[in-house]
Amino acid sequence: MNAKSFWNRTKALIKNKKVTQEISAKTCGIPINTWRGWGSKNIVPGVEDCIKIARFLNVSLDFLILGKENNLPVKIEEIQDLLERAKNKINTLK
Repeated sequence: MNAKSFWNRTKALIKNKKVTQEISAKTCGIPINTWRGWGSKNIVPGVEDCIKIARFLNVSLDFLILGKENNLPVKIEEIQDLLERAKNKINTLK
C-alpha cells in the first residue's frame, strides 16, 4: 500500500465530486486538521476512517487503498444474452 497513491486517488475523487477537502472531512466526521495532516505526511488513515472516506467517495476500499477495481467489466453482449435468456424463460412460464 502506498500512502501517496491513496491520497492522490482521494484528492482526484474529491475533485470529481466537486467538493472541498473541508466538506469531505466534515462529512466523514474527521477533523480537517487530522485530514490535512494525514495527507501532508502521507499517512493512510485507520480502517474505520478509510471506510468512511470510501463510502463518502462511493468507491470500494480496494480501489481507494490499492487502486484496484473489484468489479469485472461485463460486456454489453453478455448482458444482452442474459436478458434474452431471461425473456425466453419468462415466456416458457406463461
